[in-house]
Amino acid sequence: MGLVRNKILKIENLEEIENLEELSIFGNQISQIEGIKHLNKLEKINLNDNRITNIDNLASVIPPNIKIIRLNENQIQDISVLKNLPHNLEVTLKDNPVTNVPVSCLYCESQITLSLDQEKECDYKLSSLIFKYTRDVPILAKGKRYTVKTGEYFSSEKG
Repeated sequence: MGLVRNKILKIENLEEIENLEELSIFGNQISQIEGIKHLNKLEKINLNDNRITNIDNLASVIPPNIKIIRLNENQIQDISVLKNLPHNLEVTLKDNPVTNVPVSCLYCESQITLSLDQEKECDYKLSSLIFKYTRDVPILAKGKRYTVKTGEYFSSEKG
């Protein structure tokens, strides 16, 4: 179901849509994630280009079968909650002003995609980082996609 660019402020009144598997509500004015917990068949939600600033409650508001959450182009700064998400969840956070990436997030089970384009002020900036990780990590930096292997040194300058 698509509710794209409709100036929606709040996710609500979806109780009757029990079989909804995909929901696109990007380009609206949503400021918090809510109203989707009961959508038991929902697997993918696109919340790109909204006004979301805080995802602290994400683990408690997502439905049980969710696999993909798109949160690109919002105003999210703190992603420490990601360490509490299910391991089979893909979360994209490109073009958010991420300023807090705790070490615990580097060990979380979710697949997280952050944009590390150092030419954009709003993106999390990394010059180097050592990933002591249990799996390979996909990273987008300066418009290029990298895969950082377990224990490998990452620098966006390498290439």
